[in-house]
Amino acid sequence: MIATTGPGDLEELEAAYRRLRPELRHAVRSNLTILSLLAPRSGMPDPQPRRAEVAALLRRLEAGEPEVP
Repeated sequence: MIATTGPGDLEELEAAYRRLRPELRHAVRSNLTILSLLAPRSGMPDPQPRRAEVAALLRRLEAGEPEVP
């Protein structure tokens, strides 16, 4: 999905993310982290070309998160 998103889509995604409970926001960030680390798999889109976009999205979502002591 990241391959087809535009700036408006990312803003909508971020707004939806901000409405989630903290534990669900953590799950989203965890899954994005896993996605950014996956190796290519047969029959699946290659995640490697999109790693920078996934990392940028993760940074964008983490920007508004409170610091963990």
